Amino acid sequence: MWNIVGLIQCFDKSLLIFWRNRAVIGDGRGSISFATEPAYFVFFLILSSSILYSINLKNKYYFLISLFFSVILAKSFIGMSYLLIITTIVFLNKKNILKIISLVIGFSLIIYSFGYNIPQNIDYRILKLLREIIRNPFLLVIKDGSIRNRIIHIIFSIKGSLENLMLPNGFSHWGDYVSSSLIKYKNYFLLSQNEVVGVINEMSNNNINTMFGGMIYELGAIGLIFYYLIYKIYLNKKIWFIILILSLDGLNITNPYLGILLGINYFLYKNKIEV
Repeated sequence: MWNIVGLIQCFDKSLLIFWRNRAVIGDGRGSISFATEPAYFVFFLILSSSILYSINLKNKYYFLISLFFSVILAKSFIGMSYLLIITTIVFLNKKNILKIISLVIGFSLIIYSFGYNIPQNIDYRILKLLREIIRNPFLLVIKDGSIRNRIIHIIFSIKGSLENLMLPNGFSHWGDYVSSSLIKYKNYFLLSQNEVVGVINEMSNNNINTMFGGMIYELGAIGLIFYYLIYKIYLNKKIWFIILILSLDGLNITNPYLGILLGINYFLYKNKIEV
């Protein structure tokens, strides 16, 4: 159903987007399906593939199907980057490690060559980001607001937790903390004063956009205990690693597909079922 809606939006981006909370779909971006932005559409594909993979390891090929739909429909650079890393990890084992590494290197060289030949007049955001990351990956991280904000949430949530000796910071201090930190460290992110004000306004609602950041900053050491507990119940540690990767971005603890994934793996753990 998600892919069907995403396919419909490829032809008409004004259809089935009434739930979006901001303008994230346009001529230069991919489909959002039932998500709020293209990257989160890819996150759904990853979580649904992970659920099927938890039930049967032979279902790992659903990650390749998800990778195909992420390229064709979502066209999210961040989402595809996560999915490519996760797919590589899922297929990686001692027997095929050299083959997988060779494929990744070969794919990277193809993308590298392709990036230099992208016409300047192409308006797709993913191709613009690909062009920039090949030419100067550091500047892309700083210049692209979406990627920069994700990094800010991760860095300052960890920094704030360590400064508080891993004690809980609570749920109402993030906005003030990140605002003061951005003013202090703006030069590291090459931010002008006006840009600092803009980023602070975006982060003034006390919402940490990463599950990992929220757990670590708001709950302190208790957040680490959560990750340890789900690590213990996971017979397949690759699934735990997938959750860790997604939690560094927009995955939320209230995501229903995450709940299904945790529930299935807890059932397998409790009943000692090997898949």
